[in-house]
Amino acid sequence: MKLRNKIILKGLFHSVLQLLILLLFGWFNDRLFEMIIYYVCFFIFKNDFLKKLKFYDAYTNWGCTFITMIVDYLVSIFIPNKSVSILITIIFTYFVIYASYLYRDHLDNKDLQNLKANNTSNKKKSKRQIIIDILGKNNLDEENIEKFCISKGLVNLSETIYLFLNNKLEETSNILEVDMSTLNRRINKFIKVCKD
Repeated sequence: MKLRNKIILKGLFHSVLQLLILLLFGWFNDRLFEMIIYYVCFFIFKNDFLKKLKFYDAYTNWGCTFITMIVDYLVSIFIPNKSVSILITIIFTYFVIYASYLYRDHLDNKDLQNLKANNTSNKKKSKRQIIIDILGKNNLDEENIEKFCISKGLVNLSETIYLFLNNKLEETSNILEVDMSTLNRRINKFIKVCKD
């Protein structure tokens, strides 16, 4: 099976799992209708933020699923009942997305400061060249990258690094269905861990 198909199936599995968990939390907390509205609004606002700004995304699908479970549970407890207003549910959803944006912005600024502080010697080399130097020119195939990442404890980054080395940054972002800042954080994490 091609890597792209594996990534799409993995993303679909995690999306369905997150939806089922969201509905389960809504059912247990007697907020099923509100959670359905929250889910629809969440994706509308998320897509809007992805086009204009940025949105927090964990390094791995399981990390994203875990964070989503926590947020969904808290939302199912604190979301107002439909008797109060559907409008408040929509505003509440926008607040969750905006809080995610603020957290993402904080992480990006922190990563940028760390990169500037630690990257004075590598200013002339691109990230792609640094990764090639780390892996070695003869070890750039998918299998060797995966073995290398496993040995460094970066199992979830192997597909990101492989795709980044074989595609443009924008293409890699589209294939993995993550935004550019998430992709850059993953690449920076790989470089940081492997250089230490």
